[in-house]
This record gives sequence, structure tokens and C-alpha cells, in this order.
Amino acid sequence: MFVFRNYYKGGIYSFLESHEEFLYWKDIVDLLWSISSELFKIHDLGLIIYGHLHGSNILIEYGRNKLNARITHIRPFKTNSKGIFGSYRFLFLEFSKEERK
Repeated sequence: MFVFRNYYKGGIYSFLESHEEFLYWKDIVDLLWSISSELFKIHDLGLIIYGHLHGSNILIEYGRNKLNARITHIRPFKTNSKGIFGSYRFLFLEFSKEERK
């Protein structure tokens, strides 16, 4: 069983929708810094290829007077012997046909 912290602000989409009228530049910079540091942590752990990064997977919370972001659903891409990288769902149809041969 896993226990996770509750990010009640939700993903970045819902956060931006709830703050669409007014958002300080400091908050924007904090948010971008937090997202980039999370990506750096993922790469530092050796999970260089992500595959499913979108706004719903970036959770937002208020930290000590700043915004914090956390990236969820981390998984490496699949690869085949021809060196084609990517999640199979998002590759061109020609690549999957070659693989089936």
C-alpha cells in the first residue's frame, strides 16, 4: 500500500483555471522553477525518457510562501531493437507495422 500527500490544488490545469484572472510573476517563476527541478530529479535518477507528461500529471501545492510542483505517473518509454524510442501509443503507424513483421 502507498500513502501519498494530498495535493488539494490539483493539476496545473485546474490551478491555472482557478487563478486565470490574477497570478503574480513570482508565482509563475516559482512554478516553472519547481517543474524544471522535478524534471531534473527524474533525469538524475536515470528516468531520462518520460512519455506521459501533461498538465494533469503536474500537481501543484503551496509551500513555504511559494508554489511547488510534483510530477506523477513516471515511467520509462519502451524501445525496440531498431532504436525507435517513444510510447507505443504515440508512434507512427509505420513503426508498429515494422515491429509486427
